[in-house]
Amino acid sequence: MRPSFPFITLILVGLAALFTWLGAGHPAAANVTRSVFPVNIALSVTPLGPWSPDQGGILKAQITSRLGTLRHLEISFAASPDLTVHPLTSQVAELAEGASENIPLRVARGPGLPDEMGSWVRMRVQYLPDYERIAQAVRAPASYPNPAERQRLLAIVERNAHRAERYTAACRFFAR
Repeated sequence: MRPSFPFITLILVGLAALFTWLGAGHPAAANVTRSVFPVNIALSVTPLGPWSPDQGGILKAQITSRLGTLRHLEISFAASPDLTVHPLTSQVAELAEGASENIPLRVARGPGLPDEMGSWVRMRVQYLPDYERIAQAVRAPASYPNPAERQRLLAIVERNAHRAERYTAACRFFAR
């Protein structure tokens, strides 16, 4: 007994619809938007003068407050096994909005070999952000037009402020 033409057509149309639906993903997922907090710190590590991984040199570590006053900044530096960096730590009590802190780093040849990422120097900063300025920026409908997202971010800011959560930022300088 052979299946009839309408039955085979129905199965093929059903399979095509199923594959189309699966390939498109969930329709509601396309409308989900997640906002991120405004940037409140900028980090960079750049050479000051001649630089090479074989000879080392002087690097400038720069921290800039982009939003509000940052407090209790604890800065640490690390390097790949083939480099040494000095100082290893530094502290800044307060950094006003728009202000920068520059830390000179002496980098020299180390005892090891470059790792899988090559030769690098990393700066890591832990700090207390200006929670009120972050909340003020998030409340701006021009920057955060979705009320539900604004509320979600404000709840996170409030919780972090209540716990005095420290933020962490990091950057690496890759030696060439």
